[in-house]
Amino acid sequence: MASWSPCSTRSLSPAGSPLSLRGSWAYDVIYLPTHLERNVKITKGALPLGLVLDADKDKGVNGAAVKSICSKKAIALDGRIQVGDYIVRINQESLRNVTSSQARAILRRTNLIGTQCKFVVFRALIV
Repeated sequence: MASWSPCSTRSLSPAGSPLSLRGSWAYDVIYLPTHLERNVKITKGALPLGLVLDADKDKGVNGAAVKSICSKKAIALDGRIQVGDYIVRINQESLRNVTSSQARAILRRTNLIGTQCKFVVFRALIV
């Protein structure tokens, strides 16, 4: 009967060193630094936000990417959030490591609650 000890060579830890992650999804993801975040406060009034998010891009570690913006809605009229930006947080709800359905649920709640929304956004860089 084999016994396990913390010093054994067969580790059960899910975390590995960065070198052992080569070839996995985590090795290819670029984590954006927090000093690039900017705060955007939008007064939406009765208008819906008009925002479609893609939380599956880069596995969502940097937040949810803005996939499209509907014209004549609150986000489009404000103009500070663009397609390709990453939204990290909406009204204190984090969008890091969430699924697309969870991101949609957060957007639905945001549309229902209040007339002002606070976003934390990474600006998309065009290379």
